Amino acid sequence: MQGEQKPKWLAWLGLTILGRFAVLALASAGFLEIWLVSFYFGAILLLVSSMQWIYARKTTQPQGA
Repeated sequence: MQGEQKPKWLAWLGLTILGRFAVLALASAGFLEIWLVSFYFGAILLLVSSMQWIYARKTTQPQGA
């Protein structure tokens, strides 16, 4: 998504910059488990990268394939 405007749903899932800082602060203070935070953001990364890969494959397939 480099150089592109990210969709609003992705910004909300990513918690925006201030949200990510708040989550890290809560995890550092012991109010959140860091593995939960890493699992959440890892799942988002996997989802979005898979969607981009599928979209790129569909748009670059030759005609008649």
